[in-house]
Formats: sequence, structure tokens, C-alpha cells
Amino acid sequence: MGEAPREEVDGVEVRRLPVSRNRGSSMLSQAFEYLRFLVLAAGWVAFAHLRRPFSVIQVHTPPDALVFAATIPKLFGAKVILDIHDLLPEFFAARTGRSLDDRVLAIVAAEERISCRFADRVVTVTSHWRDELAGRGVDPEKLSVVMNLADADIFGDVTAKEPEKERFVVLYHGTFTERYGVDLLLDAASRLRTEIPGLEVRLVGDGEQREVLHARVREEGLEDVVLISDGMVGPDRLPGVLADADVGVVPNRSNVFTDG
Repeated sequence: MGEAPREEVDGVEVRRLPVSRNRGSSMLSQAFEYLRFLVLAAGWVAFAHLRRPFSVIQVHTPPDALVFAATIPKLFGAKVILDIHDLLPEFFAARTGRSLDDRVLAIVAAEERISCRFADRVVTVTSHWRDELAGRGVDPEKLSVVMNLADADIFGDVTAKEPEKERFVVLYHGTFTERYGVDLLLDAASRLRTEIPGLEVRLVGDGEQREVLHARVREEGLEDVVLISDGMVGPDRLPGVLADADVGVVPNRSNVFTDG
């Protein structure tokens, strides 16, 4: 919202398409969001390719079917890389409580397979997910693993703070959603506030659980222990935010999605 439809970021031209995101919406609503973005992206990519042909197109998921936005360039010889950050069958299984054997998720898995078949190369973020894709019929020769890593140009010169006796800072940064277990940190804060002098739990990010977290902090009287940021923190500020913490926490709930 409020971002320019076109701008240059670190030498890269960014084009934004007019599609809103409704976090926490149903599978059907999310499918329509994905479809709308796919149609708009396919049109823009085809137009841009005819003006100045692409050699390689890298498509980031979700959804996997977004790879078909590169159909016109592929027909003209461009190579297509499908970059899968989330395995959608596992994602929706964790979100909806459905089994991976569910018929709806079988359709999602078929969409994943077809999308991978279309791509010239498939990249994912863990060896476990690579093996899952291979087990679902994706050609192992197409698969590569590129982990999510910090940019050394941004985080390379960060110096951690010296520990302070007066406070102990526990930090979570990321998306506020049930599967990432952010609410579990409130349980921990409530239990440990009298055991750890100066305990300060910082939740930095945004997401569908924001209001729920704020409500719990008020109801349980945790205002002096738990601090919630106004939103996501940009890469210019994030190194300092991380360096100011004593402990960083990844409180994921264990499920078929987060265990990957």
C-alpha cells in the first residue's frame, strides 16, 4: 500500500502490480489472489519480453503456478527458474489442519508437480524439501538447494552489544502467525517474568495475529515485559535490532510445514 508502481532498488528495476494481499484469508480467497496476480504478471512479462527479450526468468513462489507467467518468454527460448520457498501442500496442511492425503491438497500437489515440470530448473531452500519434491515426482536433476542466508553486505559489520545486568532482551522478528508460534513467547514471558530480572520480550514484525497478541499483552498485564513493533523493520534497521538482543528465538510450532 502506498508504494510506487515503479522504482529502482539497489540498481534493480522494480515493477509492482495492483494486487492486494489479505493475510489469513481462506484457501479459496487466496487462490483467487494468486490467479489474479498470475494473469497480471503473465501479461506484463509477455509485453516486457517482446520489447527486450529475457534470457532467464526466475519466479519466486508462492504460488508455484506463477511459473506459467513466463510462458511467452519460454516459447521464445528463455530459461525459467522456479524458486520454491514454501512447499504449498505442507503450507496448506499446516494452515487448515488437513492431511497431506486430502483430495484438495492432492490438487495442490499436482499443481506443484506440473509447475516444476514446466521449469528448466527448480530451487528450494532445504535438502529436506528437495527430497520431498523428488519424492513427489520432480526430476532430481532439476533440483538445487539455495538456503535463505543473511546478506553479508548488510550484516557483515554488525557488532553484538555487551550484556547488561539490568535487562535481558529476547527477540523474535518475522511474521506474526499461528504456525510460527509467536503466541508461545507470551506464555514464556508470563512464566519467566519473575525468574529473569529485567526480562524484555520484543516482537518485531507484522501479520494476522497482531491484534490477538496486543490483546493478550493487555489482558495478562505484560506491557512491562512484552514490546510489539509498529510493523516490519527494513534491512537498514534490522542489523541494529538483532545486535541489541541477548537471545533470538524461532518458536515455530512443530508441523509438516515448519519441520521442513
